[in-house]
Amino acid sequence: MTSILAMNNSFRYHIFTLLIALLQLNLSSAQQPVVRAELDTVAIVIGDQVGLTVNVFSKKDMNVHVRQLRDSIGSNVEIIRQMSQDTTVENDLVTYTQRYLLTSFDTGLHYLPALAVAYTADGDSICTPELSLNVLNPFQKMEVDEASGINKICDINSAQDAPFQWRELLLYWPWFVLVLAVAALVFLAVWLKDKLKRPEGLKPVKVAPAEPCEVVAIRELERIKEEKLWQHNRVKDYYSDLTDTLRRYVSLRFGISALESTTSQLLDMLAPHLADDKDDLDKLEYILSQADFAKFAKLEPLSDENDKAMSNAFAFVEETTRRQHEKESAAAAANQNPKPSPDLNVVSKQESEVKDA
Repeated sequence: MTSILAMNNSFRYHIFTLLIALLQLNLSSAQQPVVRAELDTVAIVIGDQVGLTVNVFSKKDMNVHVRQLRDSIGSNVEIIRQMSQDTTVENDLVTYTQRYLLTSFDTGLHYLPALAVAYTADGDSICTPELSLNVLNPFQKMEVDEASGINKICDINSAQDAPFQWRELLLYWPWFVLVLAVAALVFLAVWLKDKLKRPEGLKPVKVAPAEPCEVVAIRELERIKEEKLWQHNRVKDYYSDLTDTLRRYVSLRFGISALESTTSQLLDMLAPHLADDKDDLDKLEYILSQADFAKFAKLEPLSDENDKAMSNAFAFVEETTRRQHEKESAAAAANQNPKPSPDLNVVSKQESEVKDA
């Protein structure tokens, strides 16, 4: 096998040497160069590109000038790019090679005109052979006419629906895995962020139940009594603490705004709640009046009046608390033992007796 390939290569080498020798003999006997033009292919799709090669073979003493093309060759073929000219010298033979890159956007058969090559100072020239380039439309179905052998232009085929195949989805499985992985990472990040922000656990805090208003009031009255403010010539402070304690108690016990009200306003709002307990209302009125005298009229009450104000305060809190508890107990008992509804038969019998009478 190796010997056969060697023989073929040797044969090709001898043939090529013979052709060069004949070309040199032809040029030595002739007074003009040899030109050749060749397309890479004779048919292209519209908008495609094709190469044009122009070769000029001449002797060294010839002044060969290949005409340069600029924008187009022919009417429908455009030149995209012109390569630099390549010159090769071998013995007495000079080869000029010029390459062009062509395209066309018009379908049909286009003829490329001959290119002139000047080779003397007097302007003698020789032309390349004419070429043809067939530009095809890829969206047209071509059929061959059996009689003439020429391609016929046919209508475009209609669109066809390709059947859906599940195995086509296997081509995209890496993208599915990537989307799932990103979604899992986002979910994990949100979960971790929420967990880190959230406290580990809220320990229950024992909140002491609110003390009854009467307990708070009695404790405050005991404190005021032990401080002995009026005994130390602080009568105004004494009555201020005393009235503030009673006002807070009234606000919590009866649900009225006692802290922001004047004495008369407070007594008017409290009167409906103590309509049956006039004595308690009088005790409160006595305390508030003594306080107004001490704070605003700058009158100093007597010692007995100060002691009476403290006694009335304790009595007011205790009595109103007792009566409030009695009302609540009575209401609870009434709810547990509702009154029996009248018997309908007895009512009907009584009505009939009235009619007979």
